[in-house]
Amino acid sequence: MQEKFRWQRSGSAAISAMLAMITFSLIYLSWINQENQRAKIIQSEIGYYAFRERLLQQKMAGKE
Repeated sequence: MQEKFRWQRSGSAAISAMLAMITFSLIYLSWINQENQRAKIIQSEIGYYAFRERLLQQKMAGKE
């Protein structure tokens, strides 16, 4: 009886550890996804400002 109880306790501890690992993994993956989205937004903003800068330079070159 004592042996079965000990096995149940270690089994529930293993299940708890697995659930904790899964939860941590999901939080980590969602954080990575969020950072990836932020990087894409920043890249598109940089591209937009570079495009505007080129247009401005072409406009200035045409005036000279």
